[in-house]
Amino acid sequence: MIKKIAVFEDGSGFGGAVFSLMENLRNLSGDDFEFVIVHSLYDSRFEAFSDYKNCKVLFHRFYRWKCKFYFLDFIFERLNIYLLMNTITTYLILLKIRPCLVYTNNDLECNLHAIIAAKLLNFPVVAHERDIPDFWSKTTKLYFNTISNVIAVSEATRCAVKDLGFPEKRIIKLLNGINNQDLLDKAKKNSINSVKRYHQLPLDKKIILMVGMLTQWKGQHILLEAAQILKSKRSDLHFVFVGEEPTGKRPNYLQQLQSFISKHHLEAEISMLGFCSEVAALINSADIVVHASINPEPFGRVIIESMALGKPVIATNIGGPCEIIQDGINGFLINPGDAVVLAEKINELSDNVNLVSFLTVNAQRNAIELYDSERVAKELKFIFNAALC
Repeated sequence: MIKKIAVFEDGSGFGGAVFSLMENLRNLSGDDFEFVIVHSLYDSRFEAFSDYKNCKVLFHRFYRWKCKFYFLDFIFERLNIYLLMNTITTYLILLKIRPCLVYTNNDLECNLHAIIAAKLLNFPVVAHERDIPDFWSKTTKLYFNTISNVIAVSEATRCAVKDLGFPEKRIIKLLNGINNQDLLDKAKKNSINSVKRYHQLPLDKKIILMVGMLTQWKGQHILLEAAQILKSKRSDLHFVFVGEEPTGKRPNYLQQLQSFISKHHLEAEISMLGFCSEVAALINSADIVVHASINPEPFGRVIIESMALGKPVIATNIGGPCEIIQDGINGFLINPGDAVVLAEKINELSDNVNLVSFLTVNAQRNAIELYDSERVAKELKFIFNAALC
C-alpha cells in the first residue's frame, strides 16, 4: 500500500535544502510513497516536484506579516499568536491531506507549526535539520517527544541538535547525496565555451566561481575582497557569482556587493548572474570553486558537486565542509573571513596544474564513493518506515 507523506518546506528561499529535498524525493517517489509538498514561497520552481511520480505540490502562504505597531507585534510574538495562526492553518491542511507521516525539511523552528499540528492529529513526525541551530525556543523544545527522529546533515548539525537538548539516540546523521550521472549529464550537455558565451563570460580567463544564496553569512563579500587583492597581481581571472537573495528579504546585501564592485572598479572582473538553473554547467566551466561562508555551513552541496565534476574547491574550515574536505588532500580549507589567504590559494591553484590534478583526482573519488543519492534515499526510506511502525 502506498504511504502518503506530507512534506513541509517553510524555509526562506529556494536553496540547497530544497535541492536536496528534490534529490531525495526523486529517488523515493514511486510505488511505496506518495508525497504532498506544502510550501509557502511564491516560486514556480516548486512545480518541478510535480514531475516526479506520486508527488503533488500545495502552495499555502503562512503568516510572516508584522503588526504596524511595534508594541502589538512584540505582544503577538511573545504570545505565539503568529505560530497559533499558522498551526491552525496547517491543522486544516493535514485534515485534508490525511498523511501517514509528516516530514519537515529545514530547521525545526520554521516548521514548528507543522510539528504541533501533527501532534494534535497524532501523526508521526520526522524532521530533517539542514541548519546548524544555535537556538530553539521553549515552545519548540516542548514538542521534542512528537518527533520520531531528527535527521542531521552533518556532524556539526548533529552536535548542535544534541547540545540543544534533543535526545541523542533519536538523532540520525545522514549526509546529503547527489546523482553523479545526472550531474555529469547536465555538466557536459554544452561545451565550456558555449556556456561562457551564453553567460557573457570571457573565454580567455580562468573562472573563479561561487554559488550560493546571497546572504552575508555565505561570504560573497570575502571573495570580492580577494578579487580586489588579485586584481593588482594578475589579469587572467574572472569572478562569477551565482545565487539570489532569500525571498522576502530587503536587498541590502546585494546592494553592498554592488557598491563594493563599483567603489573598487571591479566591473570588468566580476559577473553577478543571479539564479541559474543549470549550475552544473557553470561548475564544469569553472577553474576554481570557492565556498567562503563566515558562519558554519551545515553541509555544502555545491562543494560535493564541484568535487564530483573534478574542480578544485577552497572552503572555510567551519561546519560541514570540514567533514568533506581534507586540507591539501582533496581541496583547501581556510579560516573564515580571511580574504588574504583566499587570494593566495586562488593564486596558487591558478598557477599549479600538478596540484590541481592531485586535489581533483582525490576529490572526485571521494564525492562519488561517499555521497551517492540512491544510498541516501534507501536510508531515508528506512527512517520513514521505522517512524510508521
